[in-house]
Amino acid sequence: MEDSFVYDGVIKTGYHVRVEVKEIKNKGRGVFTLEPIKKSQIIELAPVIVIPKNEYKNHVTHSIFSEYVFKWDRGDFALALGFGSMFNHDNTPNVGWIRLPFDKCIRYSALRDIEDGEELTISYGKDLWFDDKNSNNNNNIEKEEEEEILDEENDFFQNFNLSPEITKRNK
Repeated sequence: MEDSFVYDGVIKTGYHVRVEVKEIKNKGRGVFTLEPIKKSQIIELAPVIVIPKNEYKNHVTHSIFSEYVFKWDRGDFALALGFGSMFNHDNTPNVGWIRLPFDKCIRYSALRDIEDGEELTISYGKDLWFDDKNSNNNNNIEKEEEEEILDEENDFFQNFNLSPEITKRNK
């Protein structure tokens, strides 16, 4: 099985995690895995549509899209395509995400082993625009865990004879 990666603006996805989007009572829609996912496995490389800050302010803030965008580079915003904008928030997420502004995509990776049928969730951070009923004031992903995933991703890039600097330039 081939993995996914981004190199010089080209998104290569050789393996897709099987997921489904379904309704969750009193929550809306959510993304659920249809297979087990290993810790640090890339779940999706989602291309984004970059929205200049003035367009965001004048148009997007007046639409439903304002609830689905990410803060981006240089004050702009981005709408993630694919399942990227469909992941729900959780204070203890099972999916981490990293903006890759140079490549205009967001990389989503498993923060821990995820079981078949589990909802895939990310952290939206501390400044939420909705009442978080499950809040335990723990919005921090363990730094150690994040660094371990980055080390594994750098190893992955080296296996393809690519420089790990590719990931560093996007942070």
